[in-house]
Amino acid sequence: MAHVIYVNALNHVFSIDVSYVKKIIQLPELEVLPGAPDDVAGMFNYGGKIIPVYDLVMLIGNERDVPYTLNTLVVICSQGNKEVGLIVDGIKGQDDIRGMHADERIQSDNTYLESVITVNNTVIMRPAMSKIIARQLKLEEKL
Repeated sequence: MAHVIYVNALNHVFSIDVSYVKKIIQLPELEVLPGAPDDVAGMFNYGGKIIPVYDLVMLIGNERDVPYTLNTLVVICSQGNKEVGLIVDGIKGQDDIRGMHADERIQSDNTYLESVITVNNTVIMRPAMSKIIARQLKLEEKL
């Protein structure tokens, strides 16, 4: 991993490897999936393909106490032919992180967090994108 985008989701900052990022769009109207886990916000049709959408805050085990707005975004991420959307509240920027020094690495027991680091007193979480995208298969089995 060398290039990442930084996104805000509530009070959290996440870094997502740009190799996973296909597109960033405004939150579309979502079809709710009855019986889906709470972190699944719904799904939508994107270019003829059904994309499940996860709330990134809820995916890491937190509650979303602020409703989505017209400024809410979805980061469409892909690996192979599988795609998922991640709900975020904003884009902070991008960076080449080769050679970046983390002040501290924090161990996480969350399945969907690959790592948590602090840089200049900012906690940055890195989602385990391959696990999140693989989760789509489990979700499809339930539908």
